[in-house]
Order: sequence, then C-alpha cells, then structure tokens
Amino acid sequence: MVVFLLLINLNAFANVNYFTTVFYDDGGTVFAGLKKEGENADSHIVAFPIEGGSKTVIALPKEISHRDIVGLIPDREKLFVLTTGKEEKFNGPMLHLYHQAKQEWKKIGQIQCPAFTSVKLSAKRMVFYCEVPGKMNKLGLPIVRSKILSYGKERLYRGGVWRFPEFMLRYKGVTLLLEGNAPHWIKLRLKSENGERVFQSEDLLELPVPQNTLLGPELTKAE
Repeated sequence: MVVFLLLINLNAFANVNYFTTVFYDDGGTVFAGLKKEGENADSHIVAFPIEGGSKTVIALPKEISHRDIVGLIPDREKLFVLTTGKEEKFNGPMLHLYHQAKQEWKKIGQIQCPAFTSVKLSAKRMVFYCEVPGKMNKLGLPIVRSKILSYGKERLYRGGVWRFPEFMLRYKGVTLLLEGNAPHWIKLRLKSENGERVFQSEDLLELPVPQNTLLGPELTKAE
C-alpha cells in the first residue's frame, strides 16, 4: 500500500509547470520564466502587459530549451536571458540575448560555475561570485571566487548586484511575488494600483488562455 501511494504522488508531479523567475520592465511588461518537468521537460518565457491583454510565449533555442531560466533582464528591444543547468561537459550559467522586434536569438557566452551567490552587472559584463566545490574558509563558509562573462559587442544598461533567480520585485508601484516551494514556484502574485491578481503557473502556458484569468483571449508565439 505504501509503494502504491508513493507512485501516485510521483505521477502527480510528473508534468507540472512551475515558475523559475519573474521580472517587470519600464514599458509595463511582465516577463516570467516557466519550466515543465517530466518526460517532455522544457522551458519557456511568457510576457504580458501588467494590466492584462495579449500575451507572448517565447520559445527558447534548442541549446537551452531544457535549462532553468533564472534571470530575465529586459533592456529596450533586447531581453538578456540567464539559464542554469547541468550538462555532461558543462555545469554553469549561460547568457543569451533575445531581440524582441526581430525575434532572433544570440548566444553571449557561458562559464563554469556550478553555484554562485550573486552577480554584479555592468554595461560590458557580468561578474559571478562562484562557490568553489568542496572548499571552505576558516569560518566554515564556502570559498567564493569571481568569474567574468563578457557581453562582447553588446551592452546592458543596468547595474548593481543581483541575486538570481528573481522571485520578488517591487518597482514603480508594482509588486511581483512568486509563491510556493522554492525553486518550484506555482503562483505569481501581482499587485498594482489597480488591484491584485494571482496567476497559476499552469494557466500561463495554456492554449487558448483560460477564461478565469484576466489576460485577453489573444496569444502569439515567437518561433
């Protein structure tokens, strides 16, 4: 009986969608990273206006389609996308650039960094503060070393020290909060001057858009 109940519990989570990060830009657009676990595991980016309307589902390049989206950094017409994952020959963050108007992807770079505590952003590069596996300092804390990921010819006009994934954001009167068991958040709570709404992770990938959400009936998909 115990084994039977365990199998049911595992199957219940076999194909669940969950949020991996969220962000809000100056133009009033919410960007959310979602991942679907199971046999056909994949990740997507969903973008929609803060006050409701049509949404856009952005499919990822094959190279990162199965990785976790932990950072979404909009900058004008560009969207910097940071993912993490473990591959056979690579374990660390990858940075890609998505041009929203052209619907084009470009790989910026990657570094070996299995775990990082924070990231410092500047116009030309990201500095990752990476934990050294198996090494501790005299206080018993992980030793941290910095690694640089350059944007090449691209520029990012945001700065400061960031912690990824972003799960809570307050900006210009808007609050976004991911709820659930981290890092598998299942709800997005959105507060603004016009009220409060809660989006289920399952709803944001539904086609067509569920009637019980405040999003409009239209949906476009970027290939």
